Amino acid sequence: MRLVVGRGDAGFFALDGICPHAGAVLADGMLDGDLLICPLHAFTFETASGRCVDDEGCSLRRYDVRQSDDALEVRLGLKNAG
Repeated sequence: MRLVVGRGDAGFFALDGICPHAGAVLADGMLDGDLLICPLHAFTFETASGRCVDDEGCSLRRYDVRQSDDALEVRLGLKNAG
């Protein structure tokens, strides 16, 4: 699992880290306010929701983030394998 974690205008976010459209590593992209831009084909994702502005079928999963003391906690919400 690869995530992209950052801080936009609205605060910290964590999203799937691979672009579902082109397979690019989103951590290599750009952050413009609360929009994450894919480095390969410039698809744009809202950091608050993971919604792809260009194609809703390419939206990302968003993960809950919480700042705790000196750490940033990301709730993965993984399902039990059993």
